[in-house]
Amino acid sequence: QQQLQCNEKYIERKIFCHIIVLEPLHSRDVIVIHRASFMLIGVHGAQLTDAIWMGYDDEHKQQNKYIIELLPFNAPSYTSSIDRPTALGVIFWDSQYIHVGLKLANDSAQYPRK
Repeated sequence: QQQLQCNEKYIERKIFCHIIVLEPLHSRDVIVIHRASFMLIGVHGAQLTDAIWMGYDDEHKQQNKYIIELLPFNAPSYTSSIDRPTALGVIFWDSQYIHVGLKLANDSAQYPRK
């Protein structure tokens, strides 16, 4: 359902969403999936360090690898800076990977009703 909604929303921008749940998979399969990916989007702390398995092939330098880290709305202001990496982004800073920390809006959190 989420994948269908994502694809309907972004099809005009030629973005295809493919949601993969990695927990039940063998570690070998997780590595294979990452190697075939060119973009990884995830919530801060959601094993985004697995992006190291995306690899980099000197033959295909034109194919950039992107890591988009979704940060909570109350994250420090520097987390959305293009001049400084996030705590996780420091792993990918000044590398062949393009890392972006995206701070979510205040209304992105679901508050319990009283």
